[in-house]
Amino acid sequence: MSAYAIGVDLGGSHLAVGLVDPLGKTLELKEVKIDNLAPPEITLEITAKTIQEVWKNRSEVCGVGMGLPGNHDHVRGICHFSPNFPSWHEVEVTPYLSRVLKLPVYMLNDVRVATLGEFHFGAGKKVKNLVMMAIGTGIGGGIIINGQLLIGAQEAAGEIGHMTIITNGPLCNCGNRGCLEALASGPAISSRGAEAILRGQSAKLRDKIKSLDELNAKVIADLAALGDDACKRILEEAGEAIGIGIASLAVTLNPELFIVGGGVAQTGKPLFAAIQAGLNKHVHIFPSSSVSIVPASLGVRAGLVGAAAYAFIQCGVAIP
Repeated sequence: MSAYAIGVDLGGSHLAVGLVDPLGKTLELKEVKIDNLAPPEITLEITAKTIQEVWKNRSEVCGVGMGLPGNHDHVRGICHFSPNFPSWHEVEVTPYLSRVLKLPVYMLNDVRVATLGEFHFGAGKKVKNLVMMAIGTGIGGGIIINGQLLIGAQEAAGEIGHMTIITNGPLCNCGNRGCLEALASGPAISSRGAEAILRGQSAKLRDKIKSLDELNAKVIADLAALGDDACKRILEEAGEAIGIGIASLAVTLNPELFIVGGGVAQTGKPLFAAIQAGLNKHVHIFPSSSVSIVPASLGVRAGLVGAAAYAFIQCGVAIP
């Protein structure tokens, strides 16, 4: 087992590059702050330099895997657009990096590679069929069926956040109404909290924060756990929306496991209880108790090691 891969996790303000072995162990790691408003060529230059610092021309590195938010053509290595990088439109990511590094470079959406990370090295290691949901500023996902990551015709397989949950519901950033993301993402939950404060529905929530800028899902979840009715209702409604989404995916794909990660998932038991209640309410063709919902286990490492896993797969290196 002499081969290694380099995993790259490129976010809007942070770049992480690691040397990873086929067991998912990160042997070297370098992290760099980046400016999401910088021209793409600057960000790619920084990325290439950081990869070179981690790589050190090791002959046993098979290739580079990269996770990047947005919509891509993974075959040609082109980023059509990225919500984290406003100036990125039709950027040739892997052609540039491959040319500079003289290594094969492979790119996928960031949540898709995080799904590979959890599948090969994390909470989904023992199953063949799973769905991962990452709930944070937005809601993304990834789908693995019979051990294979689904990509889709427009590389949109896994855009779980844009399932319509409520017809004519709140407006989503994608332009649709009633998307899961518009109902249960971090900003959606915070928005519901702000409404509760403005309507005088939660004095505890009002007193907990100094300004609305401090309002987030964790604050709401903490007060819900302490019995605040308004916060409990907000969390229950977000959880039910997620439960409806999971119920639809459960009867469509019938996976063994749902993995829920992201910042909002870190609110813990109150949210997971609400998700399970929503699932129980909407699945009846088989026992809802047979659908396992677990938290992600790798945290911020999922994207990095998942990107490396994608490189291993593309290079034909077996992952135990």
